[in-house]
Formats: sequence, structure tokens, C-alpha cells
Amino acid sequence: MYKIEFSMPAYTSLEQISKNDQTLAIRIYEQLTNRLPYDPYPTNNTDKNNKFEAMQFKALVKQGFNVLRLKAANFFQYRVFYIVDERERLIYILEIVKRDNNTYNLDAQHVATIKDLHDKYYKTKTKTGKKR
Repeated sequence: MYKIEFSMPAYTSLEQISKNDQTLAIRIYEQLTNRLPYDPYPTNNTDKNNKFEAMQFKALVKQGFNVLRLKAANFFQYRVFYIVDERERLIYILEIVKRDNNTYNLDAQHVATIKDLHDKYYKTKTKTGKKR
């Protein structure tokens, strides 16, 4: 089982979602803390009511960022971006973004945040003697 850790932007996004729809925020939180730790690389489920899948954010991967994108039937209007640190058995939630025309736009502010958090996470690990 993996540990889950939220970045401050992801935590802030979840708080904002909670202000607008507390039930939705709870569904997102429960999926991330109760289901994702057991399967950090979920694949498309054949049960359409239970879709829970992750795939690499390919445009970022091409730039050297190993970022996964999660979508789930319980919160289909949002995407969760995260990294998996196999060595630490940790899933680090980078950002939770409302799905719209900018979700995968490499010039969007949340993508800059994702890149920055990714780099900071691995730089911190390198400084403490732990390598990627």
C-alpha cells in the first residue's frame, strides 16, 4: 500500500471544490485516500459505472516529467495529476483540476504548477540523499 500526500495546491483545490460541492470533495478525497493507495496505476475498468483509470500525461512525459493523470466516474468533471515515488511507496498529489478546454494545455497555469511541484519534489529527494 502507498501513502498519499497532497501538495498545497492540490489541498487548496480540494478545499475550493468542498466550498462548492462538499459531497463531490468527499468523493474525490475518498478515492484518493482509500482506493488509489492500493493501485497507483489503475487501468480502465470494464464496468462503466466504476471507471477509475490513470495514464501518463504524455505531453509532460515527453518533457521529462513522469506525471500521471487520474479520472474516475465518481468525479469525472475533474482530473487529478500526481506522481508515484516507488522507492518511498508514496503517491504525491500535485494538482486537482476542473476538466475543461485548458486541462491539457501546456501553457495553462496548473501545468506550470505541476511542473514546478514535480521538480521541487525530486530536488528535495536528491538533497536528502534519495535519488529518483
